[in-house]
Amino acid sequence: MIISLIYFAAGIGVFIWGIFTLTRGLKVFSQQKISQIINNFASNLLKSIIIGFFITLIIQSSSMVTVIAVTMAGAELLTLKSAAGIIIGSNIGTTIAVQLYAFNLFKIAPYLVFIGSVLHFQNCNTKLKFVGNVFLGFGLVFYGLKIMELATMPLKKILTSSLLVLIFQILSGEFLLE
Repeated sequence: MIISLIYFAAGIGVFIWGIFTLTRGLKVFSQQKISQIINNFASNLLKSIIIGFFITLIIQSSSMVTVIAVTMAGAELLTLKSAAGIIIGSNIGTTIAVQLYAFNLFKIAPYLVFIGSVLHFQNCNTKLKFVGNVFLGFGLVFYGLKIMELATMPLKKILTSSLLVLIFQILSGEFLLE
């Protein structure tokens, strides 16, 4: 049980490290650059939805994309129709990003970590270093999720035992009500 908790804590650590690496890699995109991209390509509703979708996949923050779109619409840099399309696209992007995490993508994690490490530690091109951080971050996130999943496997057996269920019933007050 203690070993499972240690592995779970290690999984959380790798997961957080992956999120940190991914965020550091994605901070290359500043709000100003995103505003320029949105303003240049959001000329109709379909393009706006596609822009919102891809920007959300890249920066992993539909809230940030929504704030930028609403701010630009408020400043009359975007039409309301384009801003609505961007917000719809960002919500679709968030949904698809979460769905990607639900798939068993652990099989590609070693490749992402390897490619990300090679690109991160090269000294020639900062854009390649950015791409390396993104790959490395995604790979570490997948590793962290897998470590946490494996660490909780023994706990699943314990949680189904009647003694633990009884303890939870007593603690929640359900046992006393029956």
